[in-house]
Amino acid sequence: MSSYGFCLRDSDGDLLYAEAKRIGLIATNMVAELTAIWKDLRYCKLRSYPYANIILETDSLSFKNMIRKEWKIPWELIEKIEKIHELMKSLNIQIRHIFREANQLAEFITTTTIDQEQEGKLQYQHFNQLPGKAKGILNIDKQQIPTIRIKTRKIKRTNSS
Repeated sequence: MSSYGFCLRDSDGDLLYAEAKRIGLIATNMVAELTAIWKDLRYCKLRSYPYANIILETDSLSFKNMIRKEWKIPWELIEKIEKIHELMKSLNIQIRHIFREANQLAEFITTTTIDQEQEGKLQYQHFNQLPGKAKGILNIDKQQIPTIRIKTRKIKRTNSS
């Protein structure tokens, strides 16, 4: 099961809008990620944010580079990326790569849609509408508390004679 999710925040980190929805069994993670980017930009355009300085953050370095036309676009994604380019023409936008730890709120609401039994779109227009865990994620991010990625490995012991 695939789903997309995105969140819009203002320059103070406050939630403006978040959305997530299941998109079916056959959609790949690449299609889901591009759908999130397209829906995010479309929402900005429909809400008359074209005069705002929009910073699009994605945890997919591949998509950042494809959208910037720095990498070759796979044929199956060309149509979606062209739709994104079309929206970008009318928006003042920068696109940046972030690590997945900085994208926890979008990941959380996306995962929440997969866990739900009923179909439908999740929409949050205010902090108080968010689930408790999502509020915690947003607050930690707003306070700029770093998330540390730790990789552990087992050390082999050798028997010395």
